[in-house]
Amino acid sequence: MTRFAPINLSKFEKPTLIQQLDVEQIVDAMLDDYQKYFGDNGLEEVRIQGDPANRVLLVAAYREKLMREEFQEASWQTMLPFATGNNLDIIGARYGVVRQMLDPGDPDATPPIAPVMEDDDIFRLRIQLAPEAMTTAGSTASYRFNAISTGEEPATIDIDQPEPGVVVLTYRFDPNGYAAKIKSVEVVSPDPGVVDVIILGWDGNGIVSDDIKAAVEKHICGLYVRPFTDNTHVKKATIVNYKVTATIHLFHGPDASLVETEARKRLDAYVAERHRLGAEVTTSGIKKALQVEGVNKVLIDDTWQDIATDKYHAPFCNEPYALTFQKAAS
Repeated sequence: MTRFAPINLSKFEKPTLIQQLDVEQIVDAMLDDYQKYFGDNGLEEVRIQGDPANRVLLVAAYREKLMREEFQEASWQTMLPFATGNNLDIIGARYGVVRQMLDPGDPDATPPIAPVMEDDDIFRLRIQLAPEAMTTAGSTASYRFNAISTGEEPATIDIDQPEPGVVVLTYRFDPNGYAAKIKSVEVVSPDPGVVDVIILGWDGNGIVSDDIKAAVEKHICGLYVRPFTDNTHVKKATIVNYKVTATIHLFHGPDASLVETEARKRLDAYVAERHRLGAEVTTSGIKKALQVEGVNKVLIDDTWQDIATDKYHAPFCNEPYALTFQKAAS
């Protein structure tokens, strides 16, 4: 029995933990409290707009509104589906999962080159899979976790007690190890007793090296990981190449260079996010990425066909975008 359920955390709606009130509602509540403690003495003056007491009341109500919003945002940062940055790192530490360093950078360069770290979405998925590390492979999630980690031993283990009753163990892996090179893993059972583990890498188009494939295979096919009855095969992802060709019509007025920069930035993010096993690249997704402020309409090349892949394949944009930005007639 596995404790993992294939839940898509991105589908969760943020819960309302702190009641959100507008300024008028807060003012009414303050006036009720005023009357409760002081009766009607001075109440009419407090209600008069422009009166100094009324202005103080409005400022206090506005500050309470901001505090409610800030507390709400802070509460979401304690939850796995919504935490980002360092807050997500702390959640990961509870499960012994540390954000991978994809590129150590160069602190001695001029200017210094910052390290490139694993993004929040991939890190969040590994945290979600962490409980499966306590089992052998067998479940889909357990196979995925063991393939992503490749069974590497942590380089260091730190123990910290940030508050009474809480102990945090932090495992740090070698950024040059195999685990840091694996972007995503999918598991398929094409026949009873047969398990295919498909791996996609971070580098280039995602096809991993033979060394990485061998490391994954050695770990998940080991005596204490693979169930005895499973016939397990590790496979490299098959890449489906594509090119984005589009014409972007701009409204009259906005700085075309700024619009183009933002559109390309958004398209880069979409293309990177779609570089996953089993992902789709769609007309609507490309148009949504390019439809930034200042864009009137987006036309995709007539030859384009949406890409839908299975768990053995991953889409990859292997050519520079062919984007034509047309300014509106003056």
